[in-house]
Amino acid sequence: MSTIPEEEYIVKCTSACAGCSSSLCLRYVLKAAGPDSVLVVPACCTSVIQGIYPGTAMNVPVYNIAFAAAAACASGMSEAFRALGRKTNVIAYAGDGGTADIGVQALSGALERGTDFLYICYDNEAYGNTGMQRSGATPLGARTTTTPGGKPTAKKDLDRIVEAHNP
Repeated sequence: MSTIPEEEYIVKCTSACAGCSSSLCLRYVLKAAGPDSVLVVPACCTSVIQGIYPGTAMNVPVYNIAFAAAAACASGMSEAFRALGRKTNVIAYAGDGGTADIGVQALSGALERGTDFLYICYDNEAYGNTGMQRSGATPLGARTTTTPGGKPTAKKDLDRIVEAHNP
């Protein structure tokens, strides 16, 4: 534990739900990435966690982007930083809906282009920010607000989708 940086990139004014595992995960991702990092966040819980300016909980630049566009935006940012000779860590941080469903096209394009970025999908297996509707990442048989009798289709295998791009 002594090797974990003391610097905090998510500060105490976060508006995350108590015990939010996503904000804890992001806290340590940012500690590993360091201060020369930028977050690209589509519509998701993370866009709520950061709070409202000027009381933001993030201690790195955050670019909020349309639900479907996180990977495309991160791809462009990464290329721009590299063109300037900067090694800034570009991190897209999206839920399963913004990754496996709404954002899969942009993710596919970014992977196909060989984008130099870190893309993190926090998979809570439903659209958690909007009432727990089913997503493509919801497992077969799971009950959600939109599949009260259980989801009739299998969960998308996001790992295999990404693998198909040979990143």
